Amino acid sequence: MDRYENDDDIVVYDAMSETANRLIGRYVSLSRSASTPQEKEEWMQQVLRVRDERRGIDPGDRAAMREHMDRWAAEYQRLES
Repeated sequence: MDRYENDDDIVVYDAMSETANRLIGRYVSLSRSASTPQEKEEWMQQVLRVRDERRGIDPGDRAAMREHMDRWAAEYQRLES
């Protein structure tokens, strides 16, 4: 069951954006604690990747929003473990 099935697309888009923001924040944190300039740049590239992916999602494409939310949440969990 989709926990957002009864919500408007704007609610799903907002939840998706918040999921992306949480992941971006984690990448920024990792960038700030990087031990080399190269590592810092690699984390910042991840920030840009997620930002660009988020911008490219059609706010009316509920399936794409959910797919990205699930993927970004899994990425965040992987980084936290």
